[in-house]
Amino acid sequence: MGVVYRAERVQLGRIVAIKFLHTLFATSDDFIKRFELEARTMSRLDHPNCVSVIDYGVSGAPFIVMDYVTGTTLKQLLDDGPLPPARALGIARQMLAGLAHAHEKGIIHRDVKPANIMLTKATGTGDHVRILDFGLAKLIDVDQSLSSVIVGTPNYMSPEQAGARKVDGRSDIYATGVVLFELLTGHKPFVSDEALEMIRMHLEDPPPALRERRRDVAFSDELEAVVRRALAKAPEDRFQTPEELADALDATPEAQPSARQLAARAQTAARLVTSSALANAPGRGAGARWRRLRWIAPLVLVVGGAATWLALGRPGMRRGPRPPAAASAPAPVATVAEARRLITSGRRDEALSALHDLRRKNVKNAEIPYLIGNLYFDKHQPAEALAAYRVALDNDPGMRQNPTLTRNVIELLDGANARDTARAVLLNKIGAPALPHLRTAARAGRTPEIKRQATQLVKDLSAGRGRP
Repeated sequence: MGVVYRAERVQLGRIVAIKFLHTLFATSDDFIKRFELEARTMSRLDHPNCVSVIDYGVSGAPFIVMDYVTGTTLKQLLDDGPLPPARALGIARQMLAGLAHAHEKGIIHRDVKPANIMLTKATGTGDHVRILDFGLAKLIDVDQSLSSVIVGTPNYMSPEQAGARKVDGRSDIYATGVVLFELLTGHKPFVSDEALEMIRMHLEDPPPALRERRRDVAFSDELEAVVRRALAKAPEDRFQTPEELADALDATPEAQPSARQLAARAQTAARLVTSSALANAPGRGAGARWRRLRWIAPLVLVVGGAATWLALGRPGMRRGPRPPAAASAPAPVATVAEARRLITSGRRDEALSALHDLRRKNVKNAEIPYLIGNLYFDKHQPAEALAAYRVALDNDPGMRQNPTLTRNVIELLDGANARDTARAVLLNKIGAPALPHLRTAARAGRTPEIKRQATQLVKDLSAGRGRP
């Protein structure tokens, strides 16, 4: 949508980057508004890991003036293959710091991918991450006419983004999970030459394990679990903030220095202390400096002792992650209201297990299978969702009037494996009450297949082919 030039801000002698809206779109009010939104959005960013806007305006065409950043994109870096885990985690950590700042400002990137991550070599910092191009960002508190349009890059698109559903900061977390997977393995979790098939994979297919894509590295169970959670289909099952994901990465063995590294650091520190002490001992004219070094010796002992303990291990100590501390079992859920509270608090797996227990004790209840169906729908398990919805409708025909149940079943018309069952539920279980929702889906369904199926179902129900 634009072209970027390297330029000089003459008054200051400062090199900058100027981005002009492409002339193809310069006469379109919609694209100009979108471009101005980009400028306003980026001007709110002020963080070492984000590229900032210095100025913007219109001079023949709309333009923004940005920091001029040089370096290597992650996309270029990945041409040489995967990165060592420690380096990959360090890069991801900086990405998350920049995204956390953006989210605090109410900004969602929505196009996190290796081509939008620049590595610069700032003096003394090693890899320094700068996040580029917030041009597809959506301000959380701004209602855009383009909000229903799918924007982003299919390889890194979150399920809710691929489904043109409401997007929040957790979509950036999913995309960061995809980038991290690629940094660690050299492969994307989902691969297809067809954009629609790629989108389907993000919506339906479980992500592979890191070990499946790169067998020469023994990734820890902790890191596997972190990446798997970052790539959860349902936003509520992911890490909820960039800080939460960063903390989880910091706790993995790959982010911790090894026993060998600790021992080497301890030996280096010991040599420095010894040489400094001999050169500056009292009586050699450097008593003050000697006193300033006295605090280092206990630290060397602590670090060296810790390194030795880690390297050698206690007798009989088993290597590997420490088993979790014993915890008391949670109290059983006795009511549907308690299960709803678990769902609201984000403890959805616990809620699902509790609802299954409640269902065995309340076989005629309709709300319990309805909630089970919703949870399976959010987990992208259509067969289980439809089975639960059928039970809810059988137990209470009044569920035919439930708009959430009906809309969810209509969404499942898009999946080849669930389509016939979803059609049967709409025709034979819900019937006429589904017509208003089907007409809406026929006009503005999420995918062409949903529109086509909904159009046919409207005809079928209008002709009296449904049984309810």
